[in-house]
Amino acid sequence: MGPRKRKTGLEPAVRALSPLAPSACERAGSTCCGGRPDLRDPRDYFYRMTRAVVALALGIIIGFGAAIGLGVLRTDGSSFASIQSYDVLDDGQTLVVAIGIGRLQSIGYVAAEEDASSVRLRVLLLHHPGSATLDLLRIDVRTYVGSPLGSRSVLDQDGRVIPRRAR
Repeated sequence: MGPRKRKTGLEPAVRALSPLAPSACERAGSTCCGGRPDLRDPRDYFYRMTRAVVALALGIIIGFGAAIGLGVLRTDGSSFASIQSYDVLDDGQTLVVAIGIGRLQSIGYVAAEEDASSVRLRVLLLHHPGSATLDLLRIDVRTYVGSPLGSRSVLDQDGRVIPRRAR
């Protein structure tokens, strides 16, 4: 350890006479602050205020992100979509499925399960809370099968045959 600094007894007087001097205690050669930084130092004040502002801004951003994320992700349940028809694109493996969907619904997932004689399609709809006019929108959803459809039948989640869209 280094040599101890001798206390002069002037520490309270130095602080009382010059409250705006950023390092008066240190200039007097004393350890009256106990090794802590002088809180009146403008550089230290700027550093701590910058940290506080950044922490506040980060907290606000995280708060808004959580509020938006939880509002979007919250659902009132789910159900399977009513599949109205399907069509096959020229590659033979891309199915375009026509479904009915409401304004407060979104698509959870689209799945196609294949076997040798059929392809079973499922479209899960997520129901979001709120009120809106009761409209049924017809949208097209694409899904892909591993091998060309050929003469296989296309079924919905309940095993009913889905009609092919007329061209």
